[in-house]
Amino acid sequence: MSSCLRAYHCRTKTKIVICIFAIWLIQATWLGLFSTEIPLEQKNVTFYEHLSESLITTETLNNSRGKLLIIQHTETTNGDVIKLNLTLDIIDVSFPKVVRLGPYSSSNSNSTSKKYAYVIGRYWEQMTQSMRAFLSLVLQASSAGRSVVAPMVKDSRFQTAGFPIDYYFDRKYIKDILETRGYPDIVDRQEFLKECSPKDPNYTTVHFLYDQVKAGTYTKNLFELDDATYSNVSLQARKNGWTQCSFIQKLTKQTGSKMFCVDTTVITDWEVFERDVIKSPKCLSIVLWRGIGDTFRARFKETRSKLYTRDFFLSLKPSQAVMTEVEKFQRKFLHGQKYIGIQIRGERVAILRGVAHLEQCIHLLGYVLKLIKGFFNVDKVYVATDMSKFGSKSWKDSVKRDTITDETLRKLQDLVLSVTNGVTFEQAADNGETFDRGLVALVEVTLISRARSLLTIGYSSFHEWTTSKFLEFHRNESPTTWSLVKLCFE
Repeated sequence: MSSCLRAYHCRTKTKIVICIFAIWLIQATWLGLFSTEIPLEQKNVTFYEHLSESLITTETLNNSRGKLLIIQHTETTNGDVIKLNLTLDIIDVSFPKVVRLGPYSSSNSNSTSKKYAYVIGRYWEQMTQSMRAFLSLVLQASSAGRSVVAPMVKDSRFQTAGFPIDYYFDRKYIKDILETRGYPDIVDRQEFLKECSPKDPNYTTVHFLYDQVKAGTYTKNLFELDDATYSNVSLQARKNGWTQCSFIQKLTKQTGSKMFCVDTTVITDWEVFERDVIKSPKCLSIVLWRGIGDTFRARFKETRSKLYTRDFFLSLKPSQAVMTEVEKFQRKFLHGQKYIGIQIRGERVAILRGVAHLEQCIHLLGYVLKLIKGFFNVDKVYVATDMSKFGSKSWKDSVKRDTITDETLRKLQDLVLSVTNGVTFEQAADNGETFDRGLVALVEVTLISRARSLLTIGYSSFHEWTTSKFLEFHRNESPTTWSLVKLCFE
């Protein structure tokens, strides 16, 4: 095996390109997998297990402490020659914004005439995006003095039945953040139902028309509209920003006439929405809320808000129920020792590049993990993936390059545990206990945030959240004591 190394340095970024050519006496597969004379089912050796530990040097690992090390790789074959290119980038990390508590403000939080906002339907995404969507509504509606009804939670979903939101998150912290900015606290559904009746003339319902074909289909199916009726409603809303929508009565059983369809691409300021569209009623119900953003979300600006949704979300603290499970797991399975965290969001990698590429990434992770273990002198590893029984449920529908079965996910999970020799939260669940999927997700986020070093594969909003919590946990520590490594970051 021969290798060439080229490196250059700039102010906050170090880039190293490693080229390796390997010639095997036997035919290697494009995955870098080969068999010896021992049958494959008895011994399975990977290309990465034969890489020299000097390819990612101690100097590189030392320089990446307290920073982000991004490792990208490409692997090609020509006959029995395998070419591996590793690109290493060391960059400064970006810590999440500190959301501070301060003196209480009374601008809106103590208003004598209380107003409400309530989402009728469930939040359609899983926990990360659903919570961000909820908080975005809280900040918009709170600016107008509205208390938003907290959804119930169950198995990472936000809906009308389940556990109170404080099963997942520290509700007192949410209250403190809002009240110190003069915003009213969130409220329970029971209070809204007591104060707001669909027969009340002060009750208004809005259905947002999102800029997405799928959202249009949802609206037609929900209200049993034909194409012509929906097209007319959409045209009127696009022209004026909103239009009367009496068909909402099918869902809300309202007796009044305050039912509007609002075009999210036209009405982009909550103050305008309150003043010109709904006329600031006491009770506002929303049929479907998808948060704020591009395309299929609302376009409300956050420039008037005293806090951005992203910063609010990343600052959230876990509930006591979550912390109890975290501490129990650390005692029983990690024995209170330092450990390395592994988080794999393999679904997105498989969507973009296929399962075979994801397997490559896992093998590469095993190689890097071995170096990190030795460098930090830490042996224990905690693993969280979206291939476990608590992971993503959308693999089979979202991955088109390969056929995904339960066996596919099991084999991927087994591969991860084989190359990492790590422990997972599934081991705690193997005792026969039943756990809510959302609670497990928050336990995993918290456990990973406390790791000495974090290695990740893939990318998702959940991944961004976990990485931010890891950085937040280590914000005030010496940068020499921790590291963050990202692989297959696509």
